[in-house]
Amino acid sequence: MIVYDAEAHACIVDGVRLHMGNRYAFKHNDIADCEKQLQRATEMAAKNGGGILLITEGVFGMDGEQGILKEICALKKKYEFRILIDDAHGFGYMGPS
Repeated sequence: MIVYDAEAHACIVDGVRLHMGNRYAFKHNDIADCEKQLQRATEMAAKNGGGILLITEGVFGMDGEQGILKEICALKKKYEFRILIDDAHGFGYMGPS
C-alpha cells in the first residue's frame, strides 16, 4: 500500500501511478486525513498482506511549504509503515544546520 500527500511532486505521483497495489492520497499537509488513509491502508494490509509506504516531502517545491514530518512520524506510534521523504527542494532551505 502507498499513502501519499496529494500535492506531492509530479514525479512522485507518476511513480505512485505505476504501483500495482493500493494507493491512498491524503489532503495536502492534513494530518487527520493522513491518519484516515493510514487506517484504510492498515485494514487492507491486514486483509491482503504486504506493507505500507508513506510518501511526503520535506519542502514542497511548488510553494516552499514545509511538510508535516513531526506529525507524520508521531503516527508511527499507532501504525506500522515506512516513510519516504523527498527532500530535493529542502537542501539549503533552512540554513546550514
